Amino acid sequence: MALRDYKFDDDKVVQLRPKASYDAYQEPEEEQQSVEDILFFANIAIFAIASVLSIFIFSALRVNTLLSFLLGIGCGVLALQTCRFVLKKYQHKTKSD
Repeated sequence: MALRDYKFDDDKVVQLRPKASYDAYQEPEEEQQSVEDILFFANIAIFAIASVLSIFIFSALRVNTLLSFLLGIGCGVLALQTCRFVLKKYQHKTKSD
């Protein structure tokens, strides 16, 4: 039998993928997602502002340029972690009241 005369048999096709259950999908909460987005950008802004201000201060004190950048980045991370700690304490305090 030539290949051009071959007829494909649909009955022998095995479905490898299980059918998806569409009722199991739950839509994410819009309010929670927007709060997470705002916090993400707030973290970036806090780090950037704290880093720039501390680099400026260290440069004004005539600290070596490389050292002032390294110390400024460290101060930015420290400021970011401090803000996170304070916010968690505040949230914990408001939830317990």
